[in-house]
Amino acid sequence: MATCELRYPGTTRVLCLLEICCISGSQTNLHVRFNLSLSLNQKDVRGVTQWQRLAAAMISTLIGTEFEEKYHFYIEKCNHPDELRKFIIQTQGKEQLCQFFDELVEAIIENQPDLDFNFLKAVLFLILKFPQLAQIGMAWIQGTEHNNIREAGLPEFSAQEQDAKSIWFIQQICKLASVVSRPVLICFDQLDSANVSNDCGDSPIEIVASCWQGDNLT
Repeated sequence: MATCELRYPGTTRVLCLLEICCISGSQTNLHVRFNLSLSLNQKDVRGVTQWQRLAAAMISTLIGTEFEEKYHFYIEKCNHPDELRKFIIQTQGKEQLCQFFDELVEAIIENQPDLDFNFLKAVLFLILKFPQLAQIGMAWIQGTEHNNIREAGLPEFSAQEQDAKSIWFIQQICKLASVVSRPVLICFDQLDSANVSNDCGDSPIEIVASCWQGDNLT
């Protein structure tokens, strides 16, 4: 179970707490990916998730670009993600939402070319919080099944591919956060547990170390 400490207003870091004691070594990467995304979906007292704040912050990167005028009314609501959510729903019909987000992602990537198109689109879907696109975006990021992932323009992965890409998904979260100067702080709970993994015999500390080994998450 993942919990999350939220700081507002003007929170400057993405902070997550993950329990690691009850997983197998072979599932570490997928476990961290799933629970990190779940942690970021926790609401603060205003009902706003860290995903929404991160997505809004990405839209605000359009300030000072050639797209600022086009998205002016969205940008001015980025400090209040729930107002931004309501405005998007009011101004974009259900049938136009996917196209709206595709164009928005293209505008952002024009000035942030190192970002991944699909991952950024899935994160922007999360501004909506409850509608179907938000559910699709969350399922895609977490690596869980959803019948409409391809319909939303996101690639589908096999179970084997999902596990292999888990570290990549964690890296994408960190990359987006770094663009908007919101460092990601991941805290692992119960690392001092004496329990060992049934499939590899490693302790919780060794499992976490293996998750990071050979991968650059900075």
